[in-house]
Amino acid sequence: GQTLKMPKDYIDIPVGDDINAHIKVENLATDLGPRYLAGMLTDAVVTESPEYIKRRLKSSGLRPINNIVDVTNYVLLEVGQPMHAFDLRTIKGNKIVVSAYEHDSVIKSAKQLETMGFSVTWIMPDENGIITPASVFEAVDEKTVLVSVMLVNNEIGAINPIKEICAAAKRKNPEVVFHTDAVQGFCKVPFRAEKSGADLVTITAHKIGGPKGIGALWIKKGARVLPQHFGGEQEKQLRPGTQAMPLIAAFGKAVFMETVSAVPRKERMERLEKYFKEKISGIEGILLNSKEGAIPNIVNISVPGIRSEIMLHFLENRGIYVSSGSACALGAKSHVLAAMGYDSARIDSAIRISFGRDTEKEDIDELIDALLGAMSTLCR
Repeated sequence: GQTLKMPKDYIDIPVGDDINAHIKVENLATDLGPRYLAGMLTDAVVTESPEYIKRRLKSSGLRPINNIVDVTNYVLLEVGQPMHAFDLRTIKGNKIVVSAYEHDSVIKSAKQLETMGFSVTWIMPDENGIITPASVFEAVDEKTVLVSVMLVNNEIGAINPIKEICAAAKRKNPEVVFHTDAVQGFCKVPFRAEKSGADLVTITAHKIGGPKGIGALWIKKGARVLPQHFGGEQEKQLRPGTQAMPLIAAFGKAVFMETVSAVPRKERMERLEKYFKEKISGIEGILLNSKEGAIPNIVNISVPGIRSEIMLHFLENRGIYVSSGSACALGAKSHVLAAMGYDSARIDSAIRISFGRDTEKEDIDELIDALLGAMSTLCR
């Protein structure tokens, strides 16, 4: 049959060594039909998008799984329940060490393991909101099988020294499995998976402008993870089920877009953060919960005397949208601020402010005016 060559821009996602390249199919016999062609293109997307994401993690030389899975919660749950995910024959011990301000997907998985007889040690952050290597070293012992510490906290933006924390844990117990939830820091802070020492790294698409419902699990070479679901050959049988090709392609594209704009975006976020902090520094009654050195696109503040949900509604009426904590917490009191030792008045009045691609200084001015308006009318 004839040879069909697809145009270079047939499907617009970056693949291969050249991040400006595009998926294309060459030397495909036309008598195979358009459905086969579509299948070939889909296979290319499923194969190449994870490879690009892997390169963004700078993990070349290590053997990951096929990386993309179609449900973010699956990724986090599997990591949170290592006694099921890892081969029981290779694990000796029943202790897990977890930072006290992890995302609920890790916190609740660890609590579930407690009901199954495992012992969980919760590590508190220091006064700057950081999990220190020394605190992890002290907590780990010969019975510890897993340590989980997030790269960036999703409520206060604190950046943890994962490489040093992992080294401390493995110095105390070389057999420990180390996981880091890198969801909030992926593409935002410098991080190399293979240099971090971690065995497992989880990321997701929606924090970098990609679609919700897709995440990735990076697995270090030599770490054996067992499947929790069965019935298909996808993802090397680790996560069977029809792959969500549009989500996979969009994840790859989101990583590409974040990569090419990383430096100017970071500089812009730092300018916005500085401007906001300067504006609130002279306002009595506003407390800053995020510490120096935190990721610049997240700022957590408290206005004691005004409960978080009341402030949220007040701001919403002015077209300003913030949150009272993690978007997944559904209004629950912040366990993150509680772990930092803040009192109830500060925790109950906390709001999390996030800066995005479209945020301008004028938006911050409107927020400051709205906060002042709330303080003048709502404070009791």
